[in-house]
Amino acid sequence: MILVLEKSSGTSSEFALLIQKYRRFTASFAKEIFKDVVEGVNYLHQRNIIHRDLKLENLLLEDRACKIIDFGFSKVIIEGEEIKEYCGTPSYCSPQLILKNNYKGKESDIWALGIILYRMLTGAFPFSGDN
Repeated sequence: MILVLEKSSGTSSEFALLIQKYRRFTASFAKEIFKDVVEGVNYLHQRNIIHRDLKLENLLLEDRACKIIDFGFSKVIIEGEEIKEYCGTPSYCSPQLILKNNYKGKESDIWALGIILYRMLTGAFPFSGDN
């Protein structure tokens, strides 16, 4: 089954729960929501703020608008700064984070966006191997 949402009644929904229930979203719904997420992340990045834990569980749907939540790992950075500390959710982490190498926060957030989009469209994670 593919999720098709009608205008909500003003309540918030967690995307992770919707994925569990419906498995995946239609391409048009995913596009609409993903646009909101990208615009939100762009807003943060323009202000040199990185989220560092972007994932479906940190997105809320309210009146067909997506809201990014849980800024517990977020950080203000200097442009081009490499970060040393490891944080985030492994399934959404960039290869640099997984290997515990220094990484650039904006690029790592963008990697997580790709995982989010893939998961919205397929209902699964893109990499399921042991390594």
